[in-house]
Amino acid sequence: MSMNIPEDVTAVLRVLEAHGIPAYPVGGCVRDYVLGTEPHDYDIAAEATPEELCRAAEGFRTVEAGLSFGTLRIISGKTEVEVTCCRSDGTYRDCRRPDSVVYNKSLSDDLARRDFTVNAMAYSKKDGVIDPFGGRADAENKIIRAVGDPAARFREDALRIIRALRFSSVLGFEIEESTAAAIHSLHGLLDNIAAERIFSELKKLLCGKNVFDVLMKYSDVFCRIIPEMTPSVGFDQKSPYHIYDVYEHIARTVALCPPDEILRLTMLFHDIGKPYSYTEEESGVRHFKGHPEVSAEITEKALRRLKADNATVEKTVFLVKYHDVRPEPTERSMRRYLIKTGFEGARLLFQVRRADTLAHSEKSMAELEKIELEEKITDKLERENACIKISDLAIGGRDLMEMGFGEGPLIGEILSYLLCAVADGECENKEAALKSAVLTGKFGKNMQTAENNY
Repeated sequence: MSMNIPEDVTAVLRVLEAHGIPAYPVGGCVRDYVLGTEPHDYDIAAEATPEELCRAAEGFRTVEAGLSFGTLRIISGKTEVEVTCCRSDGTYRDCRRPDSVVYNKSLSDDLARRDFTVNAMAYSKKDGVIDPFGGRADAENKIIRAVGDPAARFREDALRIIRALRFSSVLGFEIEESTAAAIHSLHGLLDNIAAERIFSELKKLLCGKNVFDVLMKYSDVFCRIIPEMTPSVGFDQKSPYHIYDVYEHIARTVALCPPDEILRLTMLFHDIGKPYSYTEEESGVRHFKGHPEVSAEITEKALRRLKADNATVEKTVFLVKYHDVRPEPTERSMRRYLIKTGFEGARLLFQVRRADTLAHSEKSMAELEKIELEEKITDKLERENACIKISDLAIGGRDLMEMGFGEGPLIGEILSYLLCAVADGECENKEAALKSAVLTGKFGKNMQTAENNY
């Protein structure tokens, strides 16, 4: 069966071939074809120099950002097709990029410089799959194997170390023995790689179906990327509620959580603070009071170092900080909880807590029933448009100033107090009732913020 190449990609191939440039789909799209899955994108290898490639592509919109390394992005219809000139690379001195490249118009040389055999295949209508390094067999046998000497491949571009783990996680493939050995011995080369490139691969890796096995087999690599993780490996929790050490518990929770980047980052970091915050009884039982706050601090520091975007940092830190808060499954308790989390945050935390609980001992399984009840109450409160944030109140800051309260922190304090009063069912969320509550001091003389009341 021939490869079903989309028309937008075929149009690029036709134009290149019309200019006398042999061109081939290559890499991941061919791997996906061999595996019987639909490719997400198409890369093309062209037996041409960059100048020849640019001339041939004059009829398309193009992006030349990678042209210094022979890559031109061609916009064909609604598709961006990445076309790279066949080349061989010179020496690598920084474990990131070659010092020089030679455009030799040789597909076989181009495939030889690629990372793994499953990515070193090309396709042509005439010859079918072009596979000089046994990538087809490795794909069918679910193996990640470096092209040639794995140590040489990783010294050329150390990002390939974490890419190997990513492919193993996402595809569910095993890493071949000599390739795995090189990963363990050379992961220090990752220090040469830009943090944002590592983080990009890490996020994809964490969402893979084989993530648990990868986390367990390559803990040394993850501790290189996140040094704060190191004490977790083998750290005995010595608790009747736990049957795994901290690192294995973390790895299991990652795999048990839905494959969402934020949720899986949360699970990766949620208990990272435990070895830094434990106390131990004379009996040997350990406690981890305050570990969510410690974990949240480590999470923020690590994600900033990995150049995560602000939204990712804020969401992940929030979920880590509140992952161990367990409200009672009552409407009053859930309203207070929702003031902290919002409806979206609560639902994410339910998933976090469920994964966390499933990686505990049997003694913790009753928590799952509580989470289910909390979810039902949350759904009910959302349907009822429950008042869970200050903007939901029937009065605002302007109303309080008109009542004679001056501008300043007191306005926010009163509103926060009223929000908790409404959540507790002590006051109706109606303008008259709220104003009366403020004027009569119905809820006590010492008004506290929602933070202190929670």
